[in-house]
Amino acid sequence: MKRNAPTRPVRRRAPTVVVAGLLLSVAGCPGRPGPGSASRGPAGAPSSGHAGHAGHDGHAEADGHDDHAGHDGHDDHAEADAGVVTLTEAQARSADVRVQVAGPGPIAQVLRLRAVVAPNRDAQVHATPRVAGLVRAIHKGLGDRVEAGEVLCELDSVDLGQAASEYLQARALLQVQRELLAREGELLGRALELARTVVARERKLQEQAVSTIRALYEAEQRLAEAQLARDRRLLELEAALRTLEVQATVAHERLLVLGLTAAEVDGLSATQGAGIGRYELRAAAPGVIVDRHVTQSEYVGPEDTLFLLQDGARVWVEAKVYEKDLRAVQVGQPVRVTLEAYPGVALEGAVGLIGPSVDPTTRAATVRVVLDNAVPGAAQPAPLRPGMFAKVEVTVAERTADVVLPEAAVVHEGRATFVFVRTGPRTYRRQAVQVEDAARGVVAVVAGLPAGAEVAVTGTFTLESVSRAGELGGGHSH
Repeated sequence: MKRNAPTRPVRRRAPTVVVAGLLLSVAGCPGRPGPGSASRGPAGAPSSGHAGHAGHDGHAEADGHDDHAGHDGHDDHAEADAGVVTLTEAQARSADVRVQVAGPGPIAQVLRLRAVVAPNRDAQVHATPRVAGLVRAIHKGLGDRVEAGEVLCELDSVDLGQAASEYLQARALLQVQRELLAREGELLGRALELARTVVARERKLQEQAVSTIRALYEAEQRLAEAQLARDRRLLELEAALRTLEVQATVAHERLLVLGLTAAEVDGLSATQGAGIGRYELRAAAPGVIVDRHVTQSEYVGPEDTLFLLQDGARVWVEAKVYEKDLRAVQVGQPVRVTLEAYPGVALEGAVGLIGPSVDPTTRAATVRVVLDNAVPGAAQPAPLRPGMFAKVEVTVAERTADVVLPEAAVVHEGRATFVFVRTGPRTYRRQAVQVEDAARGVVAVVAGLPAGAEVAVTGTFTLESVSRAGELGGGHSH
């Protein structure tokens, strides 16, 4: 009977029926109720029985933060009991917990797809020589950025040399023909003028009755014959001139087609020697050389692609959509792209193309998104490189949900899903919820949380850590 006597006071004093370690902590802090004390209300605020501690749980709130003042002679503390977590002042400061009022809002229904970054094939340029020749010099290499018109490599081309020679010959013949036309026209003009002079003289003699009428007729006939001969010869010379002009024009255009500029063609000279067959392969558009298939002294032709240029200002992101989901995808739908190479970065775009066919093996069609090749904070220019893995979220529909929260507010633990609801100063209750349609950083809460609840959206890691520490018996410390 003596062994049972001490137990009666313990049964009558409910606040002392606690874990030994917690009892010592409460004893070290006179006047403060334990976590199981009835003096704390449901919202975590002190009851009237706690009024003797002035400013003990006083707090100030601004911009969704918890802030509070301490009490005389009491250190920071942390509590976790039945899903309720009370942070110490130090924990509250370091965790920077922010709360948001749960309420209605838009929620997106998305189709999640795996994707890969691909080059913008609309901005690719193949550099191919227009004539066959021997590579004599290479001026650009892999990774070099070039501007339109820059020389990539030089060839010695027999075909170009022959075409240039034909042009020079046609140009020379044309010049000779022009000179011949001018000189013969001058000579024929003199002969015609002489015939006119003879006719004028015979007419004067006829008027003076010095000469016969026959001499006048003969002079006029010679004038007509001279004029006819001049016109016929000039027509022949002009016809030959037109033929040579056509030949020279054809030779000139051929050189332009072979890649020479108009200035280079006009600057050709018969004194150039071996340089007359030198061909310069130039970049047709600005870009970066992403592939090269040419070596020194290699013989190449129009069927060979020597350089591949890519303008990296924009890239394609190509995703695969199974045919069962194709009916939900439309051109113009908003798209959110995330990449493994840049975690935490989301790029916005839109569906630009839905492939016209379905792959017979994968039963999927290609969906293309065109993005500017830029990533916030990336140190390198054109950071999106072909071959990078990506994830694509296509927004196929939007609706309004009764309770919407940022996805960061939801904590997943195994199959359990919960949030932390603020019930008082530095005090939060772990609340099990059911969510769906997590997309674009927000989720719809379909069960477990009423609208108007104040939910922690940051600092959830600290809240969960303190909660688990409490479950293991270490949730209250000084």
